[in-house]
Amino acid sequence: MQRQKNINYPRTMLILVIALILIGNFTLTTIISFQNSKNVLRESLINDELPQVSDRIYSEIKLDLLPHVFGASALADNIFIREWIRNGEIDKGLLVQYLDDICTEYHVVTCFLVSDNSSTYYNPNGSFNISEDDPDAGWYFSFRDSGKMYELNNTVNLDMDNMPTVFINYRMVDASGEFIGAAGFGLELDSIPGTLEQFQDDFERHVYFVDSQGSIITRSEGAMMYQNNLYNVPELQDVVEKIFTGSLGSFEYKISDEIMLVNTRYIPELDWWILIEQKESEILEKIYPILIKNALVNLVAITLTMLLVIFAVTYFNKQLEKMASTDRLTGAINRQMFEYALKQAIVRYSRSPASFSVIFIDIDQFKKVNDGFGHLKGDQVLQRVAHIIQSSIRKADDFSRWGGEEFIILAYDCDLQQGVKLAEKIRKVIKSEFGVYLPDHGPVTVSIGVSEVKADDNEDSLLNRADKALYQAKEQGRDCVSFL
Repeated sequence: MQRQKNINYPRTMLILVIALILIGNFTLTTIISFQNSKNVLRESLINDELPQVSDRIYSEIKLDLLPHVFGASALADNIFIREWIRNGEIDKGLLVQYLDDICTEYHVVTCFLVSDNSSTYYNPNGSFNISEDDPDAGWYFSFRDSGKMYELNNTVNLDMDNMPTVFINYRMVDASGEFIGAAGFGLELDSIPGTLEQFQDDFERHVYFVDSQGSIITRSEGAMMYQNNLYNVPELQDVVEKIFTGSLGSFEYKISDEIMLVNTRYIPELDWWILIEQKESEILEKIYPILIKNALVNLVAITLTMLLVIFAVTYFNKQLEKMASTDRLTGAINRQMFEYALKQAIVRYSRSPASFSVIFIDIDQFKKVNDGFGHLKGDQVLQRVAHIIQSSIRKADDFSRWGGEEFIILAYDCDLQQGVKLAEKIRKVIKSEFGVYLPDHGPVTVSIGVSEVKADDNEDSLLNRADKALYQAKEQGRDCVSFL
């Protein structure tokens, strides 16, 4: 049993090392694959997907605003209004009604006209005078002095219960190019949440509109940042300034144990920034199914590999073990393995006496076989004798080719009398098997020496006694059994 453990230990260790290498490689490959996939998706999200969403939102806003910009341009160039101003702005009620009709036609919250000649502000609700001292009219004088053809202002509509409104201001000039006033539309910002909801449903990402002071104008439902100003979001303190330093950008922040990836884009027409954010965990949700499939495939591959390794190692280990422990010609165990078995038997006998015997067998006049028939025939005789001996003993007994034409048996639970009986059986079977065989027509015979283990025996003393018994058999004329 100890011998078997000693033989199996290196094989077990080899299989264990290979398993650890495969498992380690699988784990490392999975981690690297996960990180690479995560990084690729992050890069794709930050550099491609989020910018595409912001571009689309920007395009939608421009498509929403441009018709109104053109409408404001048409209003500023309206011949009726320009003639009405040139004629002294006589019938104010007529202009107010006209502006109300324009609002209905363009589906805007309000439309307006400011006459520079009379410093009067007109809209569908009426008219009133303005002055540079009036802070609510500061936008007009600033626009007049800027020289811009048009601009967009985000403010509140004083005439509509302070409703958040985008005003499109367009410059009015006369035939000679002189500034005569401003005209334009007011667009209700309540239409933007519909756009946000659409993009949230389409792309499963949160969208914010932020002005240049960091105020969140509006956001999609469920957005992570609930404060009214980016500067009031604690998680953004390290990055908030970066948002307003360029027209395009990206950053990440952590909120409620979630890492958020954010893309920013500037809308010059509104002087706003679009912020598109997505949870990093949503990226991982895309990776996990692929990762699990790859893991299952790799586990199957590892299992099959390990089965093949175990089979190959076991098979070749048995072949090597057989080569290392058996005689190639006869198939009997070799002398080294027999000596090991004998040593173990003596150790066991010293602890718990159980009689066993050693039987030495030598083929008589074997040289005649080699000389008369050749070595190939001699090998066949050796193989046949070994087969007869192996067939005559028990499976528990050890049988070895001791060297040349000598064989030895370690017969367990066998006293001297039983050993002699076994030896006689073997001798008779061999003699009858080979009948007339030798060049002189004599049979192939064997001489056998038998010795039983004694209390004070070691390997050498027991083997020497069995060898002397064999020598006695030779001296007695061969083809006999002797014992000591």
